[in-house]
Amino acid sequence: MTDSYGKPHEAPPNEKRISSLSPETAIHKMTCAHCQQDWIYLFRRMDTGERFHLCPECESVWLEGGDLRLDTDVYLSEFMSPADPGREWEVIEPADQ
Repeated sequence: MTDSYGKPHEAPPNEKRISSLSPETAIHKMTCAHCQQDWIYLFRRMDTGERFHLCPECESVWLEGGDLRLDTDVYLSEFMSPADPGREWEVIEPADQ
């Protein structure tokens, strides 16, 4: 990637993760119940191995086994450790289904 001056720079972690997603890897191509703007994907925390469902658009989170058809009040920043805000996308990765 390049910046507005044409200099190369590293994409932010969330852009790297989102750009690697495709609708084929979405959970049964289910649209987010919260924002209706993106598919829901299965992710994994690299630090704990915990798997969860995530809408990359609005960062809504559903715990694995939760009803994805229902809206959620949990967001990625709340789901991850509040002790290190802003690094959420650095410690998660798309999970195998």
